Amino acid sequence: MVNTSSNLSLQELKASLIEDLKIRVEDKILEQSNFNLLEKLINNASDKTEAVAIAELGTTYKRTGFFSYRVRNADIILDT
Repeated sequence: MVNTSSNLSLQELKASLIEDLKIRVEDKILEQSNFNLLEKLINNASDKTEAVAIAELGTTYKRTGFFSYRVRNADIILDT
């Protein structure tokens, strides 16, 4: 998971977000056409917050009987 408060430059953050999205394509979580669009939008983002918000569009949500959770690479973030 990428943290916008880290010491990464905007370009490093964008590269990290795009790498995360590439993994989602490889894992068949994200379609290639959606990746292509998100990649263009991230590359055109003017700040870190905007880049992260765009990358979140590639996040998959799954519902269970008790709670929902987002799947991001190997990280699971609970949404209660």
